[in-house]
Amino acid sequence: MLFCAHCAMLVLLVMAVVASWAFGGISPSAQFGMHIAAAIAVVWALVTYCRTNDRPAALPWAVLPLIGGLLLGVGQMIQLPVETSTALSPTATTWRSELITQESASNTNDGAITSSVSLYPASTRNQLSLFLLGTICFVIAALVQSKTSPALMMNVVAVTGGVLGFFGLAQKLAWDGKLFWMVDVPEGAGPFASFVNKNNAAGFLLICLAAAIGSAIWATHRHESVRAYDGEPRRRQRMSGGLGDVLLAQLAQLDTVSLVAFGSVAVILTAVLASMSRGGWIALVGASVVTLTVALLSRSRAMVLLALGPAVAVGIAALSLIGLSDSFEKRVNTLFDEQVISEARIPHWNDGVQVVSDFWRTGSGLGTYRYVYPPYQRRLDNAWYYHAENQYLETAVEAGVPGLVLLGLMIIAVGSASWFLVRRASTPAGYALGFAGIFALSSQVIHAVADFALFIPSVTVLFAVMCGSVCGEAAAVAEETKRRFISMTSSRGVAVACLSALLVLSVFGMAETGCKTKAEAAMTKARPETEMIPVSAEVEESIGRLQEGLKWRPDDAELHSQLAEAYIEQGRLAMLDTLVGLVKEDLKVTELPEETVQDIWSRTKPTVVHGRAWDLLLSGHRQEFEELRAEAPLQTSFRAAVDHLQLSRDSCPLLPLTHLRLAEIGFVRDSSDWDQQDVTRAQRLAPADSSIQFRCGLLDLNAGRIEEAARSWKQALTFNRTFFPQIMMTEEARLPLKPDKFVAEVLPDDPMYLIELGQRYRRRGRKGAELAKAVGQRAIELADSDNSLPDWDRAFIRGFGARLTGNDRMAADALAEAVKLRPEDFQTRFILAELLTSEGRFDEALSHVRQMNMKESGNSQYETLMARIHKERARKTFDTP
Repeated sequence: MLFCAHCAMLVLLVMAVVASWAFGGISPSAQFGMHIAAAIAVVWALVTYCRTNDRPAALPWAVLPLIGGLLLGVGQMIQLPVETSTALSPTATTWRSELITQESASNTNDGAITSSVSLYPASTRNQLSLFLLGTICFVIAALVQSKTSPALMMNVVAVTGGVLGFFGLAQKLAWDGKLFWMVDVPEGAGPFASFVNKNNAAGFLLICLAAAIGSAIWATHRHESVRAYDGEPRRRQRMSGGLGDVLLAQLAQLDTVSLVAFGSVAVILTAVLASMSRGGWIALVGASVVTLTVALLSRSRAMVLLALGPAVAVGIAALSLIGLSDSFEKRVNTLFDEQVISEARIPHWNDGVQVVSDFWRTGSGLGTYRYVYPPYQRRLDNAWYYHAENQYLETAVEAGVPGLVLLGLMIIAVGSASWFLVRRASTPAGYALGFAGIFALSSQVIHAVADFALFIPSVTVLFAVMCGSVCGEAAAVAEETKRRFISMTSSRGVAVACLSALLVLSVFGMAETGCKTKAEAAMTKARPETEMIPVSAEVEESIGRLQEGLKWRPDDAELHSQLAEAYIEQGRLAMLDTLVGLVKEDLKVTELPEETVQDIWSRTKPTVVHGRAWDLLLSGHRQEFEELRAEAPLQTSFRAAVDHLQLSRDSCPLLPLTHLRLAEIGFVRDSSDWDQQDVTRAQRLAPADSSIQFRCGLLDLNAGRIEEAARSWKQALTFNRTFFPQIMMTEEARLPLKPDKFVAEVLPDDPMYLIELGQRYRRRGRKGAELAKAVGQRAIELADSDNSLPDWDRAFIRGFGARLTGNDRMAADALAEAVKLRPEDFQTRFILAELLTSEGRFDEALSHVRQMNMKESGNSQYETLMARIHKERARKTFDTP
């Protein structure tokens, strides 16, 4: 039995270790291998219970929240009658009804409309497979506990963390921009050790540190009599000397095992500090405080824990020795920088909280956070959040109140089991495991506030093994001491049934991750989307690969969207061949210049084809419009693209680009008012995505919807000003708005931006001067209507706004008020002096120039302006009769 139990535990540990070196096991292929390993571990555990066992089959109560989580995930994917799904998640049902056409709704055989709670079942299924993997690891670790299992687990994990931490330190010192000195990392990533994200690395290392602490406690006390751990609450023992004498006595007992354990603690702790993960640091300090507090409350004999504080100081000193102290100090300072804090995760969490209020009943579906939060975003953020960077918020969004309750119960169950072991463990290893559980749980609970490490497979597995070991050992001790509040049952039949069920479920995990691997490979090997003209053979090959991927995962929305893009490229190539042939025929040439071909290629863009279709409709050329629809590339490739875009939308209605593409090319299927509904949907799903809003404005403009186009562009410019030149080019050619109407309806209501814009355009010819004048007037109106605007800002805006409108007297008075409020603002003072000079108020102008010259003597601008003032005053005096 002991051999089989150890084999099951070792399989789990090897799985976690190998996955940690494989970038955390984030790839579908790595997760497929992990599910196979988990199934092997289940088989070993079943063999264990098919033989004689000298310990009860103690199953902890902590299994119940995990079962509840699995049932919740399965329930989110089930197709339910629309009345039931509306009661469980009214927002999800509403979104489906508004974002999917009635003809595309899921139907049962009798024609009744059905719907799932999850807004993207395929993503929920994938996330559920990871949750299942963690559940399998937890249950196996709990059921294969023996008297030597805790020490085995802690020692293996401690050494793993030590090796990984040492590698992370070495790689950081010799960093060349690549993981393992050979693998490129994504732009903007902050890697450490074998992880692409330093926060994920810190999360994994904190669990290893917990095991190393437990290993150090076990190594220190392993030779003590078992009677010292007799199941009774410990009493504080009198020390024969001071605290220093006790620590020295324990240090004198160090041997090889103890040195390895303490060495692992030192290396891992230094690595956590060197990872530069602020969340990891806070979790380290918080977990240390919690663990020391537990030691004091439990009157623990684990004096080694008192070394945690000095160990952190030693780790910081080690960073100085290896040349990382400056980076560490700068990173620490950001913890107290209000601007950094305000620009970090907190604004995103404010958006995420809005989602919870709409999905609190049953959640939006596991794995759907990245799709469901953008419609609630109301601020500029160039990042796309795959996770919420807060696991409690993400749980609340994806699983609702039931998910939060289950998460809370799990934390309480593991915490209670850890406390129980600290107080009543029957072996030194069990006692040490209790402290390891306390540190691991508290570190992850704290770290989860600002990260998503537990969504990384290697971290999931390692934490599940740690928690399962703690709960399993506590349940076994509870059975021995007849305290059943930790252990749910000691029935071997229940244990066998549970393992058998997990073995069956592991088949689902392997199937799901295997299909995901096939689909991911198809998307990775497909031709990337670029502006360059593709090779026809490459496009055909991409279409074939993506079609093969859909056989494995037919409800993958991203896969359908990518296949639709490939079909669009196929259609564009066909149109390109036709147009190039016509141009050659007209010019009577055999070859065209490359730039000419590239220009023709740009005319085949879906947006351009959309505009061509609307031009024909709006000009009354219905027959030519139908001829355009009937063209072979549109009725073959574009129509196939529409089919897959609709399948993508039906699988996940939350992808704005899918609706945008349907708006662009939907006319090949529907010749009526085909695009407005999809444009509206895209706008709703991405209110803060300036690129989507700008493209929606183009489509509205193509269709002659001027007011809608103006609103879309105003929204785009509110979040991203870089689209203004493109809008100006389009406005000059196609947008029939007068300057004042253009400024009010298209430009954002930001007076400072309007002033800056007016300054740039005021000298660009007649049209630029008209725009600057309208901009100035609008800026003054906005400043006057905003009662919360600071006095200096209002005076500044009024001054520059009046200057743009040509009212120099008003501008001078307003800027004089601004200068009074900020005398050190020499830039504004200089412009004021110029205005005063133009107004003939020479004495006032000279006064301002002299004040500036006193502070910055020798400034050529000031001297030139002073000379101009004297010259103009002299000329005015001479001209005066």
